[in-house]
Parts: sequence; structure tokens; C-alpha cells
Amino acid sequence: MATKIYENQTALEIRLNLGEDLTDQINRALIKFRKPNGFEGYWPAEVIDYEQGIIAYTFPTSSLGLDDVGFWTFWAYLYYKDGSVIPGDPIQIGVYREGKTYIAFPYGRQSSDVEETEMAQEAYEILYDNSNSGLVAANVQDAIDEIDTELDNVTTPPASGVAYDNATSGLAATDVQAAIDEEDGIVDGITALIGQAHQLVYVDSNRVDTYTEDGNINRPYKTLAAAVGVVTGPAVIRIATGTYVGNIALAGNVNLIGMGIGKTILTGTLQTGASGNCSIKEMSLQNSFTILTDTVVSNVSSIASVNASADVRAYNFDIASTAAHALAVTAGLVIVENSAISTTDNASAIVHNGGDLVLENIEADNNSASNAAVDSSGGSIRILSSTLNNAGAGFAADLDNGATSGAPNVLMNVIHVGGISTGTAYTVQEGVEGGDPTGTNFSKRPGTQIGYDNTSGLAATDVQAAIDEDLVDFGAGAPGTTPARTGAMYYNTTADTLHVWNGSAWRSITTA
Repeated sequence: MATKIYENQTALEIRLNLGEDLTDQINRALIKFRKPNGFEGYWPAEVIDYEQGIIAYTFPTSSLGLDDVGFWTFWAYLYYKDGSVIPGDPIQIGVYREGKTYIAFPYGRQSSDVEETEMAQEAYEILYDNSNSGLVAANVQDAIDEIDTELDNVTTPPASGVAYDNATSGLAATDVQAAIDEEDGIVDGITALIGQAHQLVYVDSNRVDTYTEDGNINRPYKTLAAAVGVVTGPAVIRIATGTYVGNIALAGNVNLIGMGIGKTILTGTLQTGASGNCSIKEMSLQNSFTILTDTVVSNVSSIASVNASADVRAYNFDIASTAAHALAVTAGLVIVENSAISTTDNASAIVHNGGDLVLENIEADNNSASNAAVDSSGGSIRILSSTLNNAGAGFAADLDNGATSGAPNVLMNVIHVGGISTGTAYTVQEGVEGGDPTGTNFSKRPGTQIGYDNTSGLAATDVQAAIDEDLVDFGAGAPGTTPARTGAMYYNTTADTLHVWNGSAWRSITTA
């Protein structure tokens, strides 16, 4: 029979396997039962397999099956043809109520040794000792329900109702809410002092609540223009994530710090002050950027042209301009590192005119038949460990800028697609891949600029000096010179004579 059934379950059949052959032995078979409440009764059984000894009772369709919850006991009751009446072994089964929680029978009672199915007992039927808990419940189910109800009704006390121990903090507050408010007031005071000393100003365009804006971290300006309008420098303006409209002109010694590329976005033009130092960090620019004073740029992207006429140090400065001259340098020393520079209008990706430009670990791209990716027309330019691409058949670099040997152009470890022209500019190159540059004053790196490791004992620190020193050591111009080393030799190819210095005089050997 089924080992787990529910109260009033329909379409139920109870089977008992007696394990003996009943063929031609019995007149009548019953299945007797004892309910959980002790009431006993029986049902007429049908023998469905005489040889195996299996009897069964099927509940009629009008019945809802077993009508009580708990442990029912069933056993066979057989009337044999010889007049004997023999009861079968009892079997116990638990009847469950749907939706109720049941706990495993504490003694692990099983329905049979073969099935080893653990019985279960309804939680309502397990006694609960409430002498310690104080609950009203007398059974496990009611105890669980009572505790659940109490937990549902628990409310968190307000912070003002929670005592605060101020023994170590020194705050006057005696509850948590007052302590937080007191500490917040102290922090605001400290922030105000810092702001007065360094003009630390906050901007957040996301704030829509009403308050008096003063640039404090808790009361930031809602527009960048408002913050710029009150600072005089030195000042730091911290800009929250968001889009900020309007043209911005900074005073000297002002630093703008956003929340990162693609997070803090300036849509108007940006111009640094004409004096002092500025820095632009962690933001995206969507309009022209003009640099008039010494400026540090880091982690900034721009989709417009950048014009520099002062010293600039830029790191991770990606310029993808839609206009000509992505980067125009007219004065100052401009150093750009770990960046990418390009333009989409097929004009020069970089135009250098009058200043000194250093590009290190840069990728410069354009697609022009008539304009170079890098065009230097004044001052000098140094391109180091970089890639220059011109996919339009124009020059990768045009460096005809009149640079002299005292301040030469330098190409070192450069990969280029498109030619490189040096014109008449003095240019030094080393490790250029993509074809040798063309020009009238072009050279490899001179010996005086190549470092020399003097483990040989020479005093020289560059290749040129090492060669000269070595020639003197071994009697360059012998026999009219005095070598520094014994054993120095000099061969006169004209006279076919070998001269050897013995430490005090030259000895001559004619080899003809």
C-alpha cells in the first residue's frame, strides 16, 4: 500500500501483501483498521492475486479516503474454509494534512523492514514544553506559529530611542541619532575649514533637492559654471558623474577632477587660465580645449581639437577629433605619453608649430593623401616608442621644421605606415621600422650620444670618446706619439712597417 498519503485523498487503494498462497483456502477477506483516535472498523477486501496472497480495498468514488490525520493501523482478517479466522500482521502508516509542517518521528519507526520508509508525525501532535519559553503553545506547530507572529510584530526602534555610550567618543549625545547629527556637524566644520584653506569645491548636477549651494560636499554646486565663478585659486573642483553644459574659462591654479572618462562629461569649450598651474583629470571633453598655462592632463578623452601654447604634461590623453589638427602646439614644451591621437577630416592628426613636442608610446592615425599624420613645422619634435599610421598614402611624419644639431628631431623605436620626410631638419633615428626616412640632413644616432659601458677600464662614457681613448692608448699616429700601454702597435701601410712600443721606445719591423 502507499507509504505516504494525505487526509481525504481521493482515488485511494489499500493493498496488503500476505506472502502466502490463498488459492482455494479462504471464504472471506477483510482489511481492519484502527484510527489515530482509537476507533476500529473494517472494509471488505478483494483478493487480487491468490498465489501471492495480495488483498486490496479500493475506496468508492463517493469517498474522500482516510478521514483523520495521524497514525493509522491496518491488518488483514481472513476467514478460511476450514472455519478458522486468522488476523494478519499489523502495519502502521502516517496520514498527513497538506500545507502542514511535519517533523521526523523521534524513534525512527519504519513501515516495514523492506521499504525502510521513515514515518512522520504531524507537528500538532508533538507536545511542546513551554516551561522555559513562556509561550502559550502546547504543541510544536502552535509554538512555531506563535514565535513567527511575535517576530512579525517586532519593530526596529528609531535611532533616537537607542542609547549611545559616549564614554570613548567624547560626544555629548546620549542616543544614536543625536550622535550621528553631532558628528555630522563636526565633519561639516572640518570640511568648511579645508575648503577655506584650499578652496575645495564640489559640483553635482544630479542634485535636484533644494538647499543653499556653497560647494560643501553636502551642499555642492549644481553647475560647473557656478563653481568656477567663485574660485580664485589655488582651488580644486571635484565634479560628480554627469553632463555639464556651458563654456568654462578657468582662473590660474585651478584643478578640475571628474569621476572618469565617460562619467564626467563637459559639452562646452574649456580654457585654462593664462597664469599659474592647472590640471584637468578624469573626464571627457566634447568641445575645443585651449591650454594657455602650464597644465597637467591625465585620463582625459576629447572629440574636439586641443590647442596648446604653454608647457603641458599629458598622460592617457586620447584625442579623436572630428576637426583638423587634433593637437596643435604653438609654444612651450608639450609632452604626451600613453595616448592615442587621430582625426576624421583627413587633415593632420598632430600639427606642431613653434614649440617643442615629445610623443612617447603614442599611436597617431589619419587617412590623408596630402597631410601627414604628424606634421612638425617649427621647433623640434621627439617621437619615441610610437606608431604613426597614414592610411591615405600621405606621409606618416613630415618633420621639415629647421631643427638644428643642437636640438635635433629624434625618431627612436618608431613603426610607421606612410613615409617619413625630414627635409633639411637635423634628425637622429634609431630603430625605425617601415622604411628609412628621407631628407638632406639625416643621420643615425651620433657616437657622442651613445652610452659606453666602461668595464674595459677606459674612462670614456660614450662610444666616440671610447674609440678616441683606445686609439691614443695604442699609439694612434705612431711613431710620433707616446702610447699609454706597453705592447701598443701601429702599422704604416705606406712603408709596410710595423711599429711596436716596448714601454720606452718604438721598435720598427719592416715586413717587405
